[in-house]
Amino acid sequence: MHWIGKSFVITLLCLAVTLMQSPPVQAQTANSSLCFAGYEQSEGDLFERLARGVNFPNWSPLYDGFKPSNEMLLSLQKQGLTHLRLPIDGEQIMPAFSDEQIKRQYLQELESAIIRLQDLGFVISLDMHPGGDFARMHERDPGVGYDQLVLAWDVMTRHLKKLPLKHKDPSRLLLELLNEPAPAEDVWWQQAQELVDHLRSSWPETWLIVGPAFFQRYEVLARAQPLKGEKLIYAVHYYDPFPFTHQAISWDDNSPLKDIAFLPFPLHRKHGAVQAQIADLRQLGKEAAITEIENTTREPWTSERVANDLRKVGQWAKRHEVPVLVNEFGVLTHAVDTKSRLRWLEAVTKGAEDVCLGWTHWDFSDGFGLIAYPEKVPDEMVLKALLDRK
Repeated sequence: MHWIGKSFVITLLCLAVTLMQSPPVQAQTANSSLCFAGYEQSEGDLFERLARGVNFPNWSPLYDGFKPSNEMLLSLQKQGLTHLRLPIDGEQIMPAFSDEQIKRQYLQELESAIIRLQDLGFVISLDMHPGGDFARMHERDPGVGYDQLVLAWDVMTRHLKKLPLKHKDPSRLLLELLNEPAPAEDVWWQQAQELVDHLRSSWPETWLIVGPAFFQRYEVLARAQPLKGEKLIYAVHYYDPFPFTHQAISWDDNSPLKDIAFLPFPLHRKHGAVQAQIADLRQLGKEAAITEIENTTREPWTSERVANDLRKVGQWAKRHEVPVLVNEFGVLTHAVDTKSRLRWLEAVTKGAEDVCLGWTHWDFSDGFGLIAYPEKVPDEMVLKALLDRK
């Protein structure tokens, strides 16, 4: 999620993933793989396990929400969710925002989480995911922000070096440079190259994940050139149409999306629910919200349109022979039609898999999560939308 709270050629074929089956979802598919090129066949297992996953902020000592049991995590893994992306609050380890005691405690908890989750069989990506204070610094003064980012990575990688050898194996642990970088896209891409080169000096075999600026939108990646270096995976985030995926937003009082609720998917202006909502908003004087809806529905939003967006990413990946993940996507559940949410989730995951992109759902158990409340169990309908391709 963005900082305001939350936006190959061995065969040039997809590497098929045959996922284990476990009720209630039959997770057997033939096209849930991440494309790859120019790498040894031994990397295939890593790409299979990266192909489907979920963001897992629940690991953090700062997280006071739902903490799943090992049994629940193993069940989800058996159904096909084999990759966990761990957001790392960079401000906990950046000198400008933290101190030695806070850093030490945070990194000790991270070490414990990595060992626990890898021992359960997950492949782990560590996502440098600082908050708004850092993002504002990085946008305002990219050089100062970059220096803090490098220092954070230096602190974290020194600590990660202490992990037992098997827990820092490149097939089990990946490093993601920065979540949704705030500087201009050309500024960040140059910084990303510098950071890749910097990390390579101490982590030569580790896969690095890098995403573009501007909330990691796919259009920015599609017009970029790949960075120089080996073992790089690219990542985009997908939340379109934004007024649908973020309707009834609760963390930004200035956003007109807070006044929007129960938009459907597929989304088009002539839909009865859309017309009724526009009428209600007009009565309430919520013109900004109406404008958001009207701008979004100039053209209909359908599963085919979502697939077309993701096809552009797949074409970029194939053209440059590099792997790409959609490592954030999801729908806020505060005020959404359940069937519409499920249709959108299926559209994104199917669209990604059809062009050999891996995916990582946002998030685990919070506003976009796949946990059903009040039962605190995995939502079977969400899992089916994500995993079932029959």
